[in-house]
Amino acid sequence: MIDFVKQGRDEMYEFVRKGINDLLGKLDLPINLPKDKDGFEKENKLYSVVQSREEIYKAVCDLMDLIKVPESDDQDFKNKIINGLKTTWHELTKITVRNIGNVENFMSDDEENESMSMEEAKFYASQRVTDDLMTSISKAKVLAAKLSYQILDRIELLENPDAVNDKILSEQQTSSIAERYVENR
Repeated sequence: MIDFVKQGRDEMYEFVRKGINDLLGKLDLPINLPKDKDGFEKENKLYSVVQSREEIYKAVCDLMDLIKVPESDDQDFKNKIINGLKTTWHELTKITVRNIGNVENFMSDDEENESMSMEEAKFYASQRVTDDLMTSISKAKVLAAKLSYQILDRIELLENPDAVNDKILSEQQTSSIAERYVENR
């Protein structure tokens, strides 16, 4: 009779991989902002959308850590994860640099708007975004930028775990030297 715990541990690896693959299905898609009845993106939902993508990213990282993906020899699986992370990185950077207001929808809203210059359209589109929406927009931009950096770090860990470990050790040694210097003063 096979030991239940041993069998369970063996099965967990595949269960966790399945969980990662499910979440990658979302990370590897463009970020879609909800739209209002007029077809304009809901600016007040921007932060919650970025938070949602952050939770998916964190879940993938937690699952990867459970089965030690960076140390794995399964390069195909690592590449699949890296591709999903790259897609999300691109989507998050779009949010970071996104213009306030929805110029594209504003320009195509009616024929009168189509004759405006891009500068005029940006101005009028930004006027659609009232101050009460700026909290969501500003938080979304900050979170998207921070998460983009985290994703770059995670990709680096997957592509070259030895270099990342060397970097961490070097940083620890540098801080240790600085601590000893302060203690000796």
